[in-house]
Amino acid sequence: IYPANPQHWNAVCKTISKSYHNITTNYSVNDFLVNYNVTDKKLMDSIKIDIDRSSLQLYYLINTDGSCCHSEDDEKELELHMKRIERILYVFAKINPKFGYIQGFNELLIPIYYVMYSARMLFFGKDDCVEAISYEAFQFLLLSSNLVEFFNLTLNSAKCDIRLSQYDALLSSFLPKVYKKLKLLNIESMQYAYKWFNIMFSQE
Repeated sequence: IYPANPQHWNAVCKTISKSYHNITTNYSVNDFLVNYNVTDKKLMDSIKIDIDRSSLQLYYLINTDGSCCHSEDDEKELELHMKRIERILYVFAKINPKFGYIQGFNELLIPIYYVMYSARMLFFGKDDCVEAISYEAFQFLLLSSNLVEFFNLTLNSAKCDIRLSQYDALLSSFLPKVYKKLKLLNIESMQYAYKWFNIMFSQE
């Protein structure tokens, strides 16, 4: 996202922010002052549930020690952050129906948003710009990597076997005794490793 020539950063930010604003307008989620009048209420409700569960992480956006809100202003600020994160996830799901929204996406987005917001001076102090760049980074992460495969519950077994063969090779190389013991007991990596990866990379 960041250009090779830093002098182009201002233009890049403006372009990404304008594009994101057009998207949020198109999906009727560009007004913070009222509840989103979304067409897909079921989708937004499932996102909201996950964001509510993530409140302990979100407190760091308000207080550097991660403590809960101490005032009404803190609560209002937290709500704005939550709405921005909900909006990013909603827009991503609508633009990428192949993925939609899968539980755990919030766990990936929150650290991205936190880092961007903590460095908002790089975004000219504009929260809208922070949100737009966070969306761009989140989308780039999922679409340009294999990470999204760990969220895909319908991934066929042949593809899983190919992925896990890399894991088996590493296990055999670095922990040969463990590898041999698992083979002796006829415990295939498919029986445990995929679930383990799914929890580790999707949620933690």
